[in-house]
Amino acid sequence: MLRYLFSYEPTKVGFKLYCSNAEVETFLNEIPHVSAKRIWFPVKDKRKLREVFDEYEIQFVINLAKFRGASTLDEDYVARRNAVDFGLPLINEARCALLFCEALEHKMPKGALDGYEEGRIPSEVRTWRSFVPDS
Repeated sequence: MLRYLFSYEPTKVGFKLYCSNAEVETFLNEIPHVSAKRIWFPVKDKRKLREVFDEYEIQFVINLAKFRGASTLDEDYVARRNAVDFGLPLINEARCALLFCEALEHKMPKGALDGYEEGRIPSEVRTWRSFVPDS
């Protein structure tokens, strides 16, 4: 299932894949058209972890752990816990991740993020007043 999750070539629509485990990095990099980078992942210092998330512009977390973390220092637990604490979307169930990736494949054509500028409001976004007339 994981191979299918990444078969839509996430890097073509502008996504970068990061992991904190060498085994996961090797597994992901064996999938055609997928490039994952291993990053240093502090498990004890939340401030440094926030800096890592900011440095790599991590805005979404998919964490498919096989087992529940043995402690609060488990990398998978820390990733999930801090995604929630930092207000980032989190998917930790394989079928949900698969549906999300299929939706991306259908709704985001190649190059869909080209021209995206952070802070610029897209033309299709309208103000609330355009939906509710003045009373």
